[in-house]
Amino acid sequence: MLTTRIYRAARPVNEALAEVKDKAGTQFCPRCVGALDRILPLESVVSDLPNAEPQVQAELVRAS
Repeated sequence: MLTTRIYRAARPVNEALAEVKDKAGTQFCPRCVGALDRILPLESVVSDLPNAEPQVQAELVRAS
């Protein structure tokens, strides 16, 4: 959904996430959608620390 294909343009992240949440339980596993929803905010926190060591980034994610 997030990449452009010859048959459609890429969709914005918030739109794609809304569709995944909407289709949880039918097209997508509800547990996986829940996990994705929980980790997305953590990904933005870790990406704000580009100079942090990978081990430090992993520990920040585990601590949250």
